[in-house]
Amino acid sequence: MLYFFIGVIVTLIFIILVSSLFPSVPFFAWINCNLATFQAIGSLAILLSAIVAIRIYWYNFKRHQKEDKYKASEAFLRESILILERSFDIFTDKGAHTNPPRNDRLLWLTTARFIHRFYKMLEKVSENKHREIIDEHEEYHRFQFNKLLDENKDNFTKEYFKTNNKKYLSGSIDRKSIAVIFDFAKWKEGMIDPLTEVNDKELFSKDVILPDQNGALEFLREQSNKYWEEVQEIKRQRKNTEKD
Repeated sequence: MLYFFIGVIVTLIFIILVSSLFPSVPFFAWINCNLATFQAIGSLAILLSAIVAIRIYWYNFKRHQKEDKYKASEAFLRESILILERSFDIFTDKGAHTNPPRNDRLLWLTTARFIHRFYKMLEKVSENKHREIIDEHEEYHRFQFNKLLDENKDNFTKEYFKTNNKKYLSGSIDRKSIAVIFDFAKWKEGMIDPLTEVNDKELFSKDVILPDQNGALEFLREQSNKYWEEVQEIKRQRKNTEKD
């Protein structure tokens, strides 16, 4: 569109210049008689060209701005995932000490600092698609921390946290590091459980439990409120619908 208006302007300028050089030619004489009209058309074409150019510029500006925002969000996403992975690697010495993790003040502090940085980095992840990805990674690592802490509840004695590491003025595990790590491992209030949208009765009615899984079948049949009868009813209704 912009090139069209530029072409119109160039053509009008060319015609006006030629008509001034050859005023005796009937066509160019007619152009000179209606010069004001052509000048008005030229002005309008210039105005429209300017509008189109501004719109193109604004579109490209917003597109680049959106692309830059997406790339920045993507970079923060990668860094957030890396921080999560590092936090668990640090806490367990890359899996070398899980029963329990070392009662080292610096180890607990560093792990907590990485978790805290993760939350700060997470604030900069702006794209919804990226937030969905990081939510999955966060939930995985939350489970890892929760599992580790739960398995070591008997190892986390008072003496464990009062470690006598002489490298520090206070060898005890820092209270803030304990708070941050245990808080991360806890299921957060307000988090949406993806299983809330699952219709378990509908799934069981499709015979997802294999016949040789007797324990699971017996457990489901013993559920209260005629649970298994409702599953069978859904199954019968679906079969009747398929026959029709």
